[in-house]
Amino acid sequence: MPCSLATGAARPHRARWLAHLASLTELRALGLSGTKVTDGGLRRLAGLTELRALDLSGTKVTDAGVAWLCRALPECEIDR
Repeated sequence: MPCSLATGAARPHRARWLAHLASLTELRALGLSGTKVTDGGLRRLAGLTELRALDLSGTKVTDAGVAWLCRALPECEIDR
């Protein structure tokens, strides 16, 4: 069953947090707004091939990171 996840005020401090998300292969929408995710953390999300919506507003992700993820997940709409 496809699902979505919003982290709200969650504050991931280690890349391991994103590794857990990467195991949710049916995830269709993910909200990481306001978290400390960076370009390096985005690499862990590349396997989420069902992801269709990703909110990265208020993060430290750069334009280069978003461009990389857009190539990795071409069906995903990414908001910054």
